[in-house]
Amino acid sequence: MNEMFFFYGTLRLGCPISTVILKTAKYITTISLQGKLYITKDKYPLFVPGNEGLVIGDIFEVPKNLIEQLDEYEEIKSPYSPYERVQFTKNNITFWVYTAKKDFSAKLKELKIIPSGDWLKYLKHHKKKSLFLA
Repeated sequence: MNEMFFFYGTLRLGCPISTVILKTAKYITTISLQGKLYITKDKYPLFVPGNEGLVIGDIFEVPKNLIEQLDEYEEIKSPYSPYERVQFTKNNITFWVYTAKKDFSAKLKELKIIPSGDWLKYLKHHKKKSLFLA
């Protein structure tokens, strides 16, 4: 059985990395989740769930055999990774999201917020040549 995932950053529809990693996944819909989107010092997006703000992302149906590869991509087993995989439900869809680890909250003060909550919009607005944008 496949699993659903919410991708809000480099794995969003339209990013070259998503076409490589998610070539066997199926796009379902675009939704928003409550929370804030930050950019890490390594220039990656980081979702922090909360009551303020909205973060835009894409729901994909992902084959089970890709989950380990996704966990490796997000480096969730590394003690230095800011990410953990958490399950959410919205619109009767249960899905996984790579969110900020609970113990990472103290470091958020050092990071910049992406006010729009939309990684693709952020990249286009900053007009940076990026591997993350097609």
